[in-house]
Amino acid sequence: MLAIGAVGAGFSDLRLLSAEVDRLARPSDVPDAEALITASVFGMSVGIKDKGRFRALIDAGHTPATTLRNPKTGVANLFVTAADIAAFHRRFVTMRTPSAETGRAIPGLRLELKRAGVAVFLPDGQDFGRLYLRAEVEAALGR
Repeated sequence: MLAIGAVGAGFSDLRLLSAEVDRLARPSDVPDAEALITASVFGMSVGIKDKGRFRALIDAGHTPATTLRNPKTGVANLFVTAADIAAFHRRFVTMRTPSAETGRAIPGLRLELKRAGVAVFLPDGQDFGRLYLRAEVEAALGR
C-alpha cells in the first residue's frame, strides 16, 4: 500500500493497490454474479407473478435468499443462488413445476390436487399465491 494521509491530519488522500484490494475480496466468498438472479425474477419464473408475494415468502422465512449490495450503487437487493433455488424446489411447487415435470396440463393437475384435498400453502392465512408444499403434491399425484 502507499502512504495514507501524507498531506496532513485525517484522510485527505487514500491510495490502494488494486492487487491488494483483489487479495482482500476473497472471490470464493462471493457468489458467481452470472449464477445469480433477482428474487422477484425467480418468483415470476416459477409462476408467482406478484413480486410482493415471493418477497413476503422470503421475509417470512419460508425460503432462502441472499442479500447482496450493488458494488456501484451500494443498494441492497435480494438474489437467489443455485442453493436457494434448490431449497425452494425441495419444499415447494407451483403448477408450472409438476406440469413441466409430467408434461400434463395445468388445469388437469389443479383439478387432481383439488380432488385430493391439497390446498395452497397458507401458513397463518398468509397468501403467497398458488404455492403448494411439494410433499403434499407428490403424494396426491402418486409420485
